[in-house]
Amino acid sequence: VNVLSPAFRHPPWLKPGEPVRIKAVDRTFFSLSPSGFLFASFVPPASIEPSLWSSWMEILRVVPNSQLWLQSEKPAVQKNLRLQCAEFGIHPSRIVVTDPL
Repeated sequence: VNVLSPAFRHPPWLKPGEPVRIKAVDRTFFSLSPSGFLFASFVPPASIEPSLWSSWMEILRVVPNSQLWLQSEKPAVQKNLRLQCAEFGIHPSRIVVTDPL
């Protein structure tokens, strides 16, 4: 694939010069705080290395009223992620784990 080709630069659903419209999502639908900064990582939780997890926990520690949104369909993984954040002194409510969209 030629990365300079128009097909690569412009997906078929996006017409050049046309604004991209993104629908607003009700944060409470996903149990997200209605205010505060929301960080999100939609990579599979198994791919989050300990150093990356430590970085996320440090970010949550220094950014008050923020949350981290992760996705996993496995209840055991959801529970373990919340337990891990508690080990870093981060309240489990600041980690929101939902089923994949």
